[in-house]
Amino acid sequence: MPVANIHIGPAWLWTAATVFPAVCILILGARLATRRAQRARFGPDDWCIVPALIIVLGMAATILVGVGTQSLGYPTPKVEGTSQLAASSRQQTITRKAFFIITLISTPALALIKLSCVLFYVRVFSKGSGRVVNTTLHVLTALILVWGCGFFFGWLFGCGTHFDYYWTSQENQLKCPTDLAKINLSLAISNFLIDFIIIVFPIPLILKLQMSTANKFATLGIFVLGGL
Repeated sequence: MPVANIHIGPAWLWTAATVFPAVCILILGARLATRRAQRARFGPDDWCIVPALIIVLGMAATILVGVGTQSLGYPTPKVEGTSQLAASSRQQTITRKAFFIITLISTPALALIKLSCVLFYVRVFSKGSGRVVNTTLHVLTALILVWGCGFFFGWLFGCGTHFDYYWTSQENQLKCPTDLAKINLSLAISNFLIDFIIIVFPIPLILKLQMSTANKFATLGIFVLGGL
């Protein structure tokens, strides 16, 4: 089925906003319970995931509000007597506010998840891996922080201090000095590239470990699955 023909209706959104956050809660709970059972200390990699989960729950709540008001997942109502660019209705306003909020807070959520992965690498690989590995991990940590802050504030102030431009009408959005579409595109591309680096980073380190080939590939599978 072509992507253009896929309709994301209320049922899909309700599922995404209820099932996926519940799975995230279970995974985080299992992670923290495992740490406690092993009597291992909670590290920065663990604490980064907690605020990320809180943000994800906020995104889910935003989706549920949008669906509950018949704004997200429903056909856009036609506004008579005005152009499409200037058109604005209650449902359109809620939809635009939801898009603004989700786009804004998803960036720190993604940054915190990436930081958790990198800080986990620091926990596992920092000792005995050499200066190059440790320096790379610190550079990657700094890159993620700059990336997260840059896109968060870039989107927040994309229309200067005219925050209402985001949700009043498309006509007002065109007045923004920043191209919002390019911000979203660059966010998506850079997000993919950083994720790729994070997934690939541990591969050569794991292959150097003194263990059987089968165990190496099993370990790689765990890391790749966790990255996905």
